[in-house]
Amino acid sequence: MGHSCGLSDRTMFKEIFEHEKCKSVRLFHYNGDFHDKAINVSKHFSNKGHMRKLIVDRKESDAFPQLNKSTV
Repeated sequence: MGHSCGLSDRTMFKEIFEHEKCKSVRLFHYNGDFHDKAINVSKHFSNKGHMRKLIVDRKESDAFPQLNKSTV
């Protein structure tokens, strides 16, 4: 949680996403950035067909609300 899913996380995510026990990848998004996160995650897969099977479709309920610093 809290990762950009960019190339700096590549080694960790590649190992997790391509592990035989990884059954799905659910992207939590903020402010409409689901598409950007999905593109970043796709770079960590060698097999794009496998990636399409694992990534869960976008849901509005997966949007993370961001707390205002003044409310924390």
